[in-house]
Amino acid sequence: MEFVQKGGKLMLFGPADHASPQFLDFLNLQNEAPLEGEFEIKSSMKGDVLERGYPHRINHRALFGGGGVRTSLKDRSDASTTLLVQLEQAGKTRDVVWVRSRPEWGGGKVAYLRGTNSSSFTGGRLLTPDDPEKWFIGPLHLRYLLPEFGLGHLVEKQDPSLKNPVLTISRSHNAFLFSGYNPSSTVRQHFKFQQGAPLLLGLETKLEKGNSTYTMPTAWNRECRAFVEQNEGIVTFRELHSGQKGITKRYSIEGLQNATVRIYPEDHVTEEQFHTYVNATYPWKTGQVPFKRGDDALGKHYVVENVTGSLVVSW
Repeated sequence: MEFVQKGGKLMLFGPADHASPQFLDFLNLQNEAPLEGEFEIKSSMKGDVLERGYPHRINHRALFGGGGVRTSLKDRSDASTTLLVQLEQAGKTRDVVWVRSRPEWGGGKVAYLRGTNSSSFTGGRLLTPDDPEKWFIGPLHLRYLLPEFGLGHLVEKQDPSLKNPVLTISRSHNAFLFSGYNPSSTVRQHFKFQQGAPLLLGLETKLEKGNSTYTMPTAWNRECRAFVEQNEGIVTFRELHSGQKGITKRYSIEGLQNATVRIYPEDHVTEEQFHTYVNATYPWKTGQVPFKRGDDALGKHYVVENVTGSLVVSW
């Protein structure tokens, strides 16, 4: 709680049956009589893009879900609380996803998800997942909460039966390393971060409403050192031959339209060693443009604004 009250970001999930009074006040939460079984979902969160969408019903089994659903907002008039998902059963409602951020927390935010284990025991050693054609899969709400913290990752696919991709993002030498496994290579992924749409090295992306979109193979790994703020268009991010004494890396970003671009060079690169060119070619004698240091809260990076055409960066 102190972490959030000092500006930190926190995501919590699970029942709050045994929470302290202080913790309940912190979340603006109160526990009511437990409910289980089938519920209708009322959600204001942006979800995946499907030709045939997820069901709007969920099955919460108390035995596998930490008891029945008891959580509700304590003070619905609290301006610092935003309710995102509610479950309804026979006229009774329970609040299951919300975010809270008070002005005195200095940007701190807490997101709470009651959570449902969308599976049951039908024999054997493992639980059997619910049929996604019939029931909404509760853990999806965790990913849908990510935009509240500046990380957007949505999936575009034909129908609920197609398994979703597995994705990890790690940091190395100031780059973002995307690694994924796609059970179905027909699935398209949408990305949008606080920095903008991430650009994966060596690929083109079609930007849609500020998101970069990619259709990836079964197993893949790509480096990302560039993010772009641009609503639409096709943008390419690729590595070029350094071609100049003292330069070890050179990258090109093409297809920009009045864009803001954020570049994450390697950790050791100083502002004097960093170079930016717009619509320029070898031998890089012209076209150099100014850049500025980005917000350190987003990590060490440099920003180039109002770029149309191609941007080349080197160090």
